[in-house]
Amino acid sequence: MPRAALALLLLVAAPAAAQEPRTPAERADFAAATRHADVVAFGEQLAKLSPRLKASTFGTSHEGRPLPLWVLADPPVSSPAEAAKSGKLVVLAFANIHAGEIDGKDALCALARDLAAGKDAPLLKDLVVLLVPVLNADGNEKIDPKNRPNEPNPPGGVGSRENAQGFDLNRDFVKLETPEVRALVKLMTDWDPLVVVDCHTTNGSKHRWTLTHDGPRYPTCDSDLSRWAHATLLPEAGKRVKAATGFDTGPYGNFAADRTRWETYPALPRYGIQSVALRNRIGVLSESYSYAPYRDRVTASGAFVKGVFETAAAKKDDVTRVTTRTPAATAVVPLRTKTVAHADPLSVPGFDQDAPKDIALSHVARTEAAHAVARPAAYVVSPKCADAAATLRRHGVAVEELREDVLLDVEAYRLDRVEEAAKAFQGHKLRTLTVTKRTEARTVPAGALVVRTAQPLGTLAAYLLEPEAEDGLAAWNLFDGELRPGADFPVLRVLKLPPVLTGAPRPLPESRKALKTITEEMLVGGGGGFTFGLAGNPASGIQWLDDGEHFLQTKGGATLKVHARTGRSEPAAKSDAPKKGPPAKGPPAKVDGRGDLSTPSPDGKRVAFVRKGNLFVAAADGKDETQLTDDGGKADVLNGKADWVYFEELFNRSSRAFWWSPDSEKIAFLRFDDTPVKRFHLVDVQDANGKLESYPYPKPGDPNPLVTIGVASAAGGRPAFLDLTGYPPADTLVARVGWMPGGKDVYAYLQNRTQTWLDFVVWKDAGGPPVKLFRDTTGAWVDEPGAPRFLPDGSFLFASDRTGFRHLYHYAADGKLKAAVTAGDWEVREVLRIDPDAVYVTGTKDGPTRLHLYRAALYGTKLERLTDSGGNHTITLAPKGNLFLDRTTDDATPTQVYVSEAGKGRVRTVDTNPVYEREQYRWGKFEAVTVPMPDGFKLNGTLVFPPDFDAAKKYPVWVFTYAGPHAPTVKEGWGGGRIMDQALAATGVVIFRVDPRSASGQGMKAAWSAYKQLGVQELKDLEAALDWLGKRGGWIDRSRVGISGHSYGGFMTAFALTHSKTFSAGIASGPVTDWGLYDTIYTERYMLTPKENPKGYAASSVVGAAKNLHGKLLLVHGLMDDNVHAQNTMKLADALQQAGKDFELMIYPRARHGIGSPHFLRLQLGFIRRTMGVAP
Repeated sequence: MPRAALALLLLVAAPAAAQEPRTPAERADFAAATRHADVVAFGEQLAKLSPRLKASTFGTSHEGRPLPLWVLADPPVSSPAEAAKSGKLVVLAFANIHAGEIDGKDALCALARDLAAGKDAPLLKDLVVLLVPVLNADGNEKIDPKNRPNEPNPPGGVGSRENAQGFDLNRDFVKLETPEVRALVKLMTDWDPLVVVDCHTTNGSKHRWTLTHDGPRYPTCDSDLSRWAHATLLPEAGKRVKAATGFDTGPYGNFAADRTRWETYPALPRYGIQSVALRNRIGVLSESYSYAPYRDRVTASGAFVKGVFETAAAKKDDVTRVTTRTPAATAVVPLRTKTVAHADPLSVPGFDQDAPKDIALSHVARTEAAHAVARPAAYVVSPKCADAAATLRRHGVAVEELREDVLLDVEAYRLDRVEEAAKAFQGHKLRTLTVTKRTEARTVPAGALVVRTAQPLGTLAAYLLEPEAEDGLAAWNLFDGELRPGADFPVLRVLKLPPVLTGAPRPLPESRKALKTITEEMLVGGGGGFTFGLAGNPASGIQWLDDGEHFLQTKGGATLKVHARTGRSEPAAKSDAPKKGPPAKGPPAKVDGRGDLSTPSPDGKRVAFVRKGNLFVAAADGKDETQLTDDGGKADVLNGKADWVYFEELFNRSSRAFWWSPDSEKIAFLRFDDTPVKRFHLVDVQDANGKLESYPYPKPGDPNPLVTIGVASAAGGRPAFLDLTGYPPADTLVARVGWMPGGKDVYAYLQNRTQTWLDFVVWKDAGGPPVKLFRDTTGAWVDEPGAPRFLPDGSFLFASDRTGFRHLYHYAADGKLKAAVTAGDWEVREVLRIDPDAVYVTGTKDGPTRLHLYRAALYGTKLERLTDSGGNHTITLAPKGNLFLDRTTDDATPTQVYVSEAGKGRVRTVDTNPVYEREQYRWGKFEAVTVPMPDGFKLNGTLVFPPDFDAAKKYPVWVFTYAGPHAPTVKEGWGGGRIMDQALAATGVVIFRVDPRSASGQGMKAAWSAYKQLGVQELKDLEAALDWLGKRGGWIDRSRVGISGHSYGGFMTAFALTHSKTFSAGIASGPVTDWGLYDTIYTERYMLTPKENPKGYAASSVVGAAKNLHGKLLLVHGLMDDNVHAQNTMKLADALQQAGKDFELMIYPRARHGIGSPHFLRLQLGFIRRTMGVAP
């Protein structure tokens, strides 16, 4: 024996330093096979002795044994991310894939010890070393002398070749049926080792090499990689083995029957090392010679692994170069191969009649492609093929789920022949497919799986998915359910994939963890504000084009012109912009940073804007600026821009108060004179000296702004102001202004300040006296009805609540009523389109908590629902009205988007938005409820129960409400999973959301119940709802009932705690506490003026009832709230103090009316838990 070999054997058998642990094999003096538990314990021992080694696991065997992973690095690393950050090469060696081949297991134990002890410190300076000593953990324990007999193994025997399932793990690298190989492949995906060594022991032909080896041979892998591995890496590693041990190594193989050829195994990816080649990584096979002494085999295996790693470290630039390539490098993917001889013969150290003899043989070990295909841009896998798609993902291939139906140009395979092997192999009768390819356009449905080949594992994906691949997924029966001669193979090739909407597919079963509880941490998004959690990201921002057949949609960062019916797309051109109110041609006017509300003229030649309270017009390029008014900004005068109260209460929070004429020649505008309006003052205490912020804010009974209607020529000149005779400015609100058809006449909606009527008024030729077409009245107040919708004959549709439900009425051009277009105990919410004989509206005919699209006959009574029966629908109608985008959701389904056709139903799925993340959580039961009132009225509500709800126990109830007139909050829909409710329910609180009748959305008639007495009927409804809930089940603890709300909901909370003993706690944020402190337009609409309704104001006051506070009240307000002033909370706080009532107060010094702070969220949750007596 060479001295070097003897020295190494002595080192293995008896470590020089006493503190160095002996491997399990050494401790047994190589007389017993190492058990799984021994290996695990040895790794843990090494980890305790050295920080360089991290002992962990990467999976479990079929019988549940942990699969040990040892990570060696200096400095240490413990995760793939840390390894990548280190910049070092990651290398992997695994052993015991066949548990009867025990040499590698013991060799890796010794290597781990030496590396951990720092004997090869330079190696760890360049490498992160991963060692998997026992892959076949179950087979390792099936030790039997009958396993691999006639070999110099330990006398007690060795483990079995197969795992506990009876599978050969080294035949499982395509189908991935075993947990052991699945875990190993995932390990390679996560850590991405560039060099992988698989340690075996061969019992084939007899020869004199102590170890043989092989490298990547499958021709799909980069040819440079294969050449470098065979020409450089393997020979160099062999030299290092020779130098360290004296043992010879050579290429793996066996003698042919006639002993004229040295032949290797077929280069199929079912074998571990060749599957590594398809990942474009360097796979190395180590085969110690089973007839050599056991000690020698362990020594040679360890030296070879170390030699491979040392060579990789010394030539790391080469390793990186040959494992880095673009997808174009393998544009052709070989599917079937043949093995041919190398040009030069190979000298094999064999035997002749047991006498050593070197034999020159033909070396049959070079693999060539026998059949190949061009790699496409992507594959599309049928959603029926779940097993195949799951296997792809287990390989680490990136798979996307298609979220839309889309017409694609594809290559499809027709199955000509499907042949099955006569005998089963590894539990499978392998398939051989013969196909014919054709090109066609095909609609690919949402749910199909998209596999792009421009990804690191794109070549592997292509091989696995091609039907004629000799070792692909089809060969291994993973498509069997879809394989019928004459049918199409269920995978399509896409040569050029346009941008398509995709998302992550449902997580694989093995990656799903124990269900998580929804907690308050989920409620705060990345920016710190409240998040809607599990809403997903449904397609949005879609704009119909004028042809009614296409729309603009952004996918993958590109704006596309999409055919609505098919999903075909192309890059959008500038000419594809929708022409709603033609945009200005060229850039918008330059308004030097002080102007705003820039609005182009209908012809696109001009742009109007407001600067410092005055109205201006400029050319579309920003030149030739003309000032149309000159008194703005002086003495509280604004031209073309709404003041605070109009912005907030009449113009739907829009400041623009000017309107171009259809011919682009004139502009109608409002002039606001706030001189008579009292100003309110806020103080920003963040400023060292207190910064004063003052603005006009009219309070009930006080003067409103004086508003007049001006008409200016876009060319310039003094504007004219319309005659408002009969409408005294101090008592008049201008709710809407616009232009009549033809562009000559101006119309406006004029109302008295308490809004008990609305006049439709017209000025002929934008001048002269006002002509009242008609007056609209109701049983209480008149809400602004929206713009009239004009018909070609000059008649128009007008929305009114006169019957207690909003419906459409057809008026002649002179204001005479022609007919009611819609009617009934439901509401029209929006008019989307008018055709010559029909009008398209959204409404609540099918229930107050959901919207549908309806087509109503313009002449007659026919009403047709165009949306599907279920769910809540948000509609975007195409310009021609035949198609519409339907964003639909229900209580259990996140928003999905469809293209539908009127009268025909759904045409195409635009976005399934599956939100698989929701499947990771424990959900409390959600229930939509109808709550009967004593008088027969029915409220709508929702309940969320704790996940482990037990009706035999008692639970606190927390009520969330808003309750503002005709402002429903209970709506059918997913709502992001209602994670606020779920987070609280998870702590043991039942969450009850309910709208009182005034806020139920069941017509204005129901809202009128709040008229002149805000809060009074609402509280009765909430109390009755809780009584109903108490009778429904005995689980409600009436001593623990809380309520909270913001703004009007804050008022309702404070009102409830001062006017009822039903509630034990409440959070009133941003509340109105006395309606005399809020603005005129909102308050007087519902309450009239304090002079007209003093009893109503008194009955609705929280401040006035402070002495009656019952329960624990938390008041919250933003100090800079310019809507509901913090004055409300301070007055209530003072009244409570004067009455000797305890309460809690939180002020947010920087906040205005919206308090979007994580602190506020935590405050609410903490208060609810504390007052309801539940733990977080």
